[in-house]
Amino acid sequence: MTDLSMEDFKTIISDHLGINIDEIKPESNFINDFRIDSLSLVNFIIKLEMKLGIKLPTEQLVQMRDMETTYKIISEAIANKSAG
Repeated sequence: MTDLSMEDFKTIISDHLGINIDEIKPESNFINDFRIDSLSLVNFIIKLEMKLGIKLPTEQLVQMRDMETTYKIISEAIANKSAG
């Protein structure tokens, strides 16, 4: 995968976490808005890495609390993978 649109990202979140796609906004917070516990969030991120063929640095994982930040981190990882 060389590119990931925000709509594709929202679909992945909706499918994997069971969140209505219409409720997913860039400012949405996994824990506060969707009541996703930290273990479920880590499991979701691992699934994302596997699905997209990327590996995220541990220090970036703690930044992945809201949709916009998570999307940016994932998009950058995909771009770096494609460039390398």
